Amino acid sequence: MIQRLSQRLREADDRIVNNERRSSRAVASVNNAYLAAKNPWLQRQLARLAGAYVVALTTSPDKADRIRMLGAHEVIVHGRGEDFSGAVRKATGGQGVDVAVDNVGSQLFEPIRRSLGIGGRWIMIGQLTGQFVPFNPAQLFLKNVSMLSATSTTRKQLEDSLALVARGAIKPIISMALPLEQAARAHTLVEAGKSVGRIVLRPNG
Repeated sequence: MIQRLSQRLREADDRIVNNERRSSRAVASVNNAYLAAKNPWLQRQLARLAGAYVVALTTSPDKADRIRMLGAHEVIVHGRGEDFSGAVRKATGGQGVDVAVDNVGSQLFEPIRRSLGIGGRWIMIGQLTGQFVPFNPAQLFLKNVSMLSATSTTRKQLEDSLALVARGAIKPIISMALPLEQAARAHTLVEAGKSVGRIVLRPNG
């Protein structure tokens, strides 16, 4: 999945052309209480590594500085259920983003749709609820928006990803390590949006 994400970002309309770096605008992640389910911290680092101008979203003001430290050029702090698309468009000079990586799904369908620019790519890697979303297909095809998905990964992609970690190109973010007996506490922290990155559960205490 990590390699697929990097590939999608490299395919963004604004990219390095004839050795001239142009602005590649991407919403690298959508942050919510379920950070441990899909890892947006790596997405931001990969987006920057791929040459994107990274606009990151978070509902937690306490995490904004850490997100910038991990490579985001812009960090938008928004309330739950708030339409952040206006802030995204402002951050991209009114054009919207080329690539949106969505690990939340239907809850943020409308603001992400409004955040996409002409020819934008919408990469879906998560769905947190069973909610269905009604929409008019013209809202996508009139802007030439592509909806893509990334689910599992190949062994080669996993090896490539581990190689990026080994050479320090990306850094996995571990919030804390807890014994398996404290799994309920870990779930509580994740659901409350208190964890920064992954929470590791140790089976042997």
